[in-house]
Amino acid sequence: MNQHRRLARCRPWVVGVGIAIGATVLAAAFGVVIYPRIADTAHAVLDSDSYGQLGWGLWQNGSLTYYPDTDPTVARGPLYPAFVAAVLSLSPHWWPTNVQLAQSVLHGLTCLLVWVMARRLWTASVAVAAATLCAVHPVLLWYTSRLWSETLTAFLFTGLAAATMAALVRPSVLRSCLVGLIIGAGALCKTTFLPYALVVPLLMRRMRGRAVSAAAMAALVATAVAVVLPWSVRNWQLTGRVVPVQVLVGCSFAIGDGFLEHYREAPLRLPELYDVVMRELPGQGCEGTGRPGTRAEREAAQDAALLQRSLARYVADPGVLLRKMGLNAWLFWSLSETRLKSTVWMVLQWPLVALFLWAAVRAWRRDADMGVGRVHVLMVALYFAQHLPLQAVARYSVGLVPLMVMYACGALGEVAARRRDARRRDGTNFNPSRCREATSSTPKAYCIIAPGCRASGYPGLCSAAEASCQYPSAQGRHKDANPGLCRVTPSA
Repeated sequence: MNQHRRLARCRPWVVGVGIAIGATVLAAAFGVVIYPRIADTAHAVLDSDSYGQLGWGLWQNGSLTYYPDTDPTVARGPLYPAFVAAVLSLSPHWWPTNVQLAQSVLHGLTCLLVWVMARRLWTASVAVAAATLCAVHPVLLWYTSRLWSETLTAFLFTGLAAATMAALVRPSVLRSCLVGLIIGAGALCKTTFLPYALVVPLLMRRMRGRAVSAAAMAALVATAVAVVLPWSVRNWQLTGRVVPVQVLVGCSFAIGDGFLEHYREAPLRLPELYDVVMRELPGQGCEGTGRPGTRAEREAAQDAALLQRSLARYVADPGVLLRKMGLNAWLFWSLSETRLKSTVWMVLQWPLVALFLWAAVRAWRRDADMGVGRVHVLMVALYFAQHLPLQAVARYSVGLVPLMVMYACGALGEVAARRRDARRRDGTNFNPSRCREATSSTPKAYCIIAPGCRASGYPGLCSAAEASCQYPSAQGRHKDANPGLCRVTPSA
């Protein structure tokens, strides 16, 4: 009997792991077989941000350098180069296929995280749909074959959403430390993660009240700081300036200003627009090549000068910043290398944005208990908002795609379940269920949800005390079954 129960608990994971393996194989096939044949015609540069050089430099020189140069840089965060260096240490002769295969594994793990969250929040069918759509999503597959940090960013952001959900459902210091660890790691990959170290614990306390203790909040912040601080000290020693993770903030402001001025000259064509903007940047672009000092000192000084230049412009004319934020809100979901690719981005992303906004409204209205939906919505909004005053291109939105797909599938699944339940309702107080059968001999099971649990909007989060599972006996009467076997769907 115990073995049967263990098998019943393990069986759903076969589906999730199977989708993850399928996503990994699909991404690997795309990177190894398809990408090399279309890279030139699709204007898909393998490594435009020189992450490959940074990975080789970290592996060969033991520091973050643009290989073969040995002068350390502060222009990039260390996590993605460390990922590349770790892959190189395992198989240096398969470059760059080795990195593409490793990113395929990250893609599969991202799909598995989506499946876990969706199954917990909604139903098994929603979980399968969301994870499968992420596995075959063209935007997510496209970046597994290129040496850019988008695949790692998507994995970390999805992992942060999953860890935050676990910390909200069952608050503890250990779960808060896990959230802080992911935030710190994410910040070392992309500085957009840094504000979450303060925002997430405040949201958790706001949603769950005293269930999230002050110790848990402090542990989250302390863990995130402990992950980032050694790198910040390293940057201080190299530049004599406060650089938490990397520079290029001022450069991003300046490039975004240039996009606003010159976008009409090259609409929907990022390389041409970028070349026009970079030619007008003072002081030899973002690197500050003409400045004295080491590479790190030049980069920090140039970035500070560009930031001061942009801020002075906003003070003189605040309307510039507002117009820039409006343009970036559009470019964040659309701007790519060519008009064709930008059009494809818009076809893929704008319907997803509309579905997510609809799903976000539903989550905000219904999730009044543990706050999972509201926190996830605010996490996506914060990520998007941080790019508005800087610069925005379509690939920056890749990290949000898995979570947005999951919520869109969840909302559509809720609507479909409501319609089915309305057709099946027989006038009783029972809610037709999609849960696993209580025993092997019961043809149909029903779930009864406690009123407080129904109000949360996510009955999948109900505990055994809040939900009971019943099934019809041979005599036609209902008998209680083990509530732990009941997989509850949203009530009508």
